[in-house]
Amino acid sequence: MENNKKVIMNHDIRAPRVMLIGLTGKSAGVVETALALQLANDEGLDLVQVNDGNPPVAKLMDYGKFLYEEQKARRKQAKESASREEVKEIRLGVNTEDHDLMVKAKQASKFIGNGNKVRLTVMLKGRQKNRPESAVAMINKFADYIENSQLGTIKNTGRSVSAMLTPKHVDNKDSVKAKKQS
Repeated sequence: MENNKKVIMNHDIRAPRVMLIGLTGKSAGVVETALALQLANDEGLDLVQVNDGNPPVAKLMDYGKFLYEEQKARRKQAKESASREEVKEIRLGVNTEDHDLMVKAKQASKFIGNGNKVRLTVMLKGRQKNRPESAVAMINKFADYIENSQLGTIKNTGRSVSAMLTPKHVDNKDSVKAKKQS
């Protein structure tokens, strides 16, 4: 039963006969609609049309309970999908060498491939705090190693410079670009 179409149930079913499906999910055969409604009333259930056909298929169910369970499942699924996305952090220094960048870029690529966001943080020490442009250059260099990711805004907090890498397409697995440094 789809949420975007109106549910036909109980006395709104206009067909003279319906293919009846019981509570256990087994077919009870083709019965008169009036008899199916009487069965539903006797059991304290609803007769819900689940399929248009000749004759239409109708199921005995507690429709309120069905809606509640469906809503509960949607909430649980939304909660699980929200909790799956995590923010992973990778810390770098201004003087981090290229090989170390490649190793960390592979790890960041795995994180992004799993649909997580990656926070890049370049820590500044001593006199480096006066020249944050070298940290910005490091973040841009690191972001160039990773495919299918978007670099967010770069923020300077004084002690560090950070930016967020997010996946462009969660479905695609990301890989590290093989770059040869000359």
